[in-house]
Amino acid sequence: MRLSAHRRYGVGIALWLMVLMIAMSSVSMESTDDTIMWSPFDLSTEALASIADLDDHPIEDNDAARADRMLAALESIPEGERQGMDLDAEALRSKPLAERLAELQGLWEVRQQELREAYDAMPKVNELLMERIDILNNADATDGALTGALTDLEDLLSDIDMARDFHTIGGFPTLASMLRCSRPEGVRELAAWAVGTAVKNEPEHQLWVLEDGPDSQPSVLALLLENAMAATTPTLRSKVVYALSACLTNNGDVQLQFGSRMGEAVLSAMYDADGSDRRVRIKTLTLMSDLLQEAARGSPAAVLATMPVGSTASSGGAWCRRVDEALQHAHSPAALEKAIEAVQSFTPSCRDQFAQLDTKRRLEGLAQQCRTSPPEGFEVAEEEYHKELTQKLEECAVALR
Repeated sequence: MRLSAHRRYGVGIALWLMVLMIAMSSVSMESTDDTIMWSPFDLSTEALASIADLDDHPIEDNDAARADRMLAALESIPEGERQGMDLDAEALRSKPLAERLAELQGLWEVRQQELREAYDAMPKVNELLMERIDILNNADATDGALTGALTDLEDLLSDIDMARDFHTIGGFPTLASMLRCSRPEGVRELAAWAVGTAVKNEPEHQLWVLEDGPDSQPSVLALLLENAMAATTPTLRSKVVYALSACLTNNGDVQLQFGSRMGEAVLSAMYDADGSDRRVRIKTLTLMSDLLQEAARGSPAAVLATMPVGSTASSGGAWCRRVDEALQHAHSPAALEKAIEAVQSFTPSCRDQFAQLDTKRRLEGLAQQCRTSPPEGFEVAEEEYHKELTQKLEECAVALR
C-alpha cells in the first residue's frame, strides 16, 4: 500500500520530536547544579562577562521565565492534540508562581511521555525498507503487491541516507531482480524508476549499478541496457532512460562500462524502435547530449561512451539527423530548448552532417520566427525566456557558418 504523506515523513518527524523533548527537558522546576565545568580550559570571570555581553538576547533563567517558556511551548501544540491536556492558559497565568510551575511541570511530563510513545510506535527506517524487501523477495507476491512495494521504495530512496541504508542491508540486488525481462513491464518500469532515484547525483551510489548480483545475476547497468532493447512501451523506455541518465551523469566509471557494453548503439536502437514516442526520443537525445558535453569538458570516459557519434560509418551519423529532426518537431518551448542544447552539444561532431541537412538554415528560420512572434506554447510572462531561446538559436546558426 502506498505510504501516506504522514507516514512517509514519520521518521524525520519522530527524530524532530525527540530533539524537541531533549531540548525542552531543561525546562524544569528543579534547579540544576550551579557548578559549570569548562573543558579543556577554564575561562576567567572577565572573559565570561565579555562573552555574555555579546548575547543580545540572553535567556532568563528563573522560575517565572521557565514557566513562561513551558506555557508557550504547550500552547504551540496543535489544537487537536491539546484537547486532552486540560490546558487552560489564562487560568494558569492567574495562579501563584509556585502553583503554576507545579501544574506546568505535570503537563510537560505527560506531554513528554506522549511523544516517547509516539516515537516508539513509529516504524523505524530499516523496518520500512525491510518490509518492502520482503515483499519483493516473496515468490508468491502478486504483481499488485510488487508494484506497491516498488512505488513505496522509489519514495523512500529519494532520501540519500535511506538509499545508503537500503544498499547496506542488501536491498539493491533484490531491486535489481525486478528488472529481469521475465517480469511484467509494469514492474520493470517502477524498478528502473526506483534505481534512478536511489543513485542520481551521488557518485558512490552510482557505482552500485556496476555490482554483479548473487547467483550470476547481471549488474543493474546490464539489466537496464537489456530493458532498453526489450521494452515495448514508451513508459518503460522513459524510465530506463531516466535510470541510465541518473547513473551515467558525471561518473566516468559507469560511462566506461556503458561504452564497453555498446551503450550508444543500444540508445540508438531504442530511439528508432517502433512505438518510441516523442518524449522518449527527447530524453534519449538529451542523455547523449549531456554525455557529449562531458566529453567536451575533457572526460575520457564520456569520449569513449559517445565515440561513434558523428561517424558516417556507424550509427553516429544518425544522431546528427535526429538532432535536426528534433528542431523540426519542437512544438513546445521545452522541446525547443532541448533541441537547441542538442545542437550545441553535437555541433563539433556533426558539422559536416548539419551542412548536408541544412541545419543552419533551419536555425535561422526558427530565430526569425521567434523574433516576429513567439512559438506556440509561449505565454506573455515568458518573454525573457523567449528572447533567450532566440539568442541561442542565432548563436547556433553562427557556430555552423
